[in-house]
Amino acid sequence: MKAGGHKKLKITLISIFSCLVLIYLAGVWYFHYHLLPGSRINGRDTGWMRPGEAEKILADHEETILLRLPAGKTETLTGSSIGLSFDYSEGLKYEMKRQTEILWFIPETGERKVFPRAGYDNRKLQNALLQLPEFGEEKTEPPQNAYMELEKGKAVIIPEVAGTRLDTEKAIRVVEAAIIRGEHEIDLDKEEYLLQPDLKADSRRLVKQTEKINRFLSTTVTYWLYDGTSETLDGDTLCHWLKCSDDGCFYYLDLIDLKIRCNAYVKMLAHRKNRTYDTVEFRSTQLGRRLIPAEHVKFGYEIDETAETEELYQNLVNHLSTVRKPNYSFAREFNDFIRSGYVEVDLVHQKVYCYMNGALYYTCDCVTGLYSEQGRHTPVGVYSIQEMGREVTLKGRPDEKGVPRYESHVAYWMCFYGGYGLHDATWQSSFGGERYKTHGSHGCVNLDYYSAGQLYSVLEVGMPVIVVGEEAYE
Repeated sequence: MKAGGHKKLKITLISIFSCLVLIYLAGVWYFHYHLLPGSRINGRDTGWMRPGEAEKILADHEETILLRLPAGKTETLTGSSIGLSFDYSEGLKYEMKRQTEILWFIPETGERKVFPRAGYDNRKLQNALLQLPEFGEEKTEPPQNAYMELEKGKAVIIPEVAGTRLDTEKAIRVVEAAIIRGEHEIDLDKEEYLLQPDLKADSRRLVKQTEKINRFLSTTVTYWLYDGTSETLDGDTLCHWLKCSDDGCFYYLDLIDLKIRCNAYVKMLAHRKNRTYDTVEFRSTQLGRRLIPAEHVKFGYEIDETAETEELYQNLVNHLSTVRKPNYSFAREFNDFIRSGYVEVDLVHQKVYCYMNGALYYTCDCVTGLYSEQGRHTPVGVYSIQEMGREVTLKGRPDEKGVPRYESHVAYWMCFYGGYGLHDATWQSSFGGERYKTHGSHGCVNLDYYSAGQLYSVLEVGMPVIVVGEEAYE
């Protein structure tokens, strides 16, 4: 080859190489400001584009936010409805820095993701959220507090119910934070985002109050009554004595109201169980079973309402279960009255019997009130010795001149009712039989001197005296 040909070839090769170098350097410079060929960001072809051009393409579509709501529901928020905007500039700057422009001639492969910096209109976002049913009251269930319930005389805790209504403030904060992070799907179907009950079953306050109420309801007071029956006050009744708080979650004990209810219960018990007897059954020595009027000695039992109200109140507030008799203001049974001893005056047989501890101690004849004058009859009934005395002068009612109708001196005086009593009568020539029909007393029970002394030696004030046999004056 001629020298001129070699030189021409050399110049041509140098020219081609120079062009290639220039093209390469131009490419390096170009792609320092443009995205590399084959670049694909967020599903869009962005090769050969400046960041500003790529940002327009990336932002040139409607962004949406998918909300996952309670009960498996979903809602979609459009970008325009909440004033949603995205700034890709920072992300694209990062992509520009990470690309290798010196290898611009090698096309990019693979998908890249650029997360924008999100912006939104706070007022529009809140309005859009508040229009969703899950944020309203019509189609959602509010949370229900745990509460105390009374069942079969016992307090139990009914657990809380979460409901389906979202906590507006918390949910809006979660959505705002997710949008700022560039998230397009936000899960609000979590219990932590729901409105929570103010009071839960494990609340210390609720548990402690339930325990306190159950201590009260477990208290029982059983009364053993004189008629042989019993009455028990327990939780089935006490649960109606509790008050409920205004929010309906608690039962509590009002001590002032408790005292009132204790008094009402005692009054009810007294009304049902108090008894007084007008007559008593007595087994006479010779006359057998008799019903005797009991007008002058009170029999039966009456509850002391004041004392019993106070004791019952103390039992309940101190949780003291007990079995006991109620406080009585009066309690007397006829058999108890005569158990230790009594005197029987038998008008029919004109006899006096003195019993001590169930056994006959002494008996004698007597003379009772004059048969022929009704005002001088010895009254039938149940009595007790009112007073006793030695060497007493008995005086009758004064006449029109104020002079006693009679005066009688007795050695032994044992009064059992008004002016009626047992005493010695030395003026009587005999006792017993039918002497009372002709030589009867003014109503007293006349005894011979010895017998009067014998009775006086064992009787005492309060000793029962039973007068029977009203048929003696028929």
